[in-house]
Order: sequence, then structure tokens, then C-alpha cells
Amino acid sequence: MSLVLFAGYGGVSDGIGSFSTGDFKISAGSGLRFFIDPKDRLSVRLDFGWGSDGMSVYILAGEAY
Repeated sequence: MSLVLFAGYGGVSDGIGSFSTGDFKISAGSGLRFFIDPKDRLSVRLDFGWGSDGMSVYILAGEAY
């Protein structure tokens, strides 16, 4: 098992012309990783994230990379 911390700051736009850093949003969170098969990098993730829209909980199998 391991503990992770994450944070992000960014935004999206439908085109370069409408891109504005004033619309950027911040997010942060923490999570736990339970390793089921470390050789194949199979794990279960339990993440808690906070952002401008509130809090979210994620439960996922596998890794993002």
C-alpha cells in the first residue's frame, strides 16, 4: 500500500483564440494505492479530490500510466 498526493492547475478551451489563464482552476487531493500484482502494476486506487466544483471520490483498478 502507498499514499499519494496530487495537485493540478489548468484549463481547457475550444480554441487558441479563446484560451485565457483567468479561467484556470485548481485541484488537489490524496489517495491510497493497494497493490494486487506489483509485477504487472495492477493496483486498486482510492482517491479523494477537491476542486472548485467540490469534492469527489474515485475508485479505480489499474494505473493511469
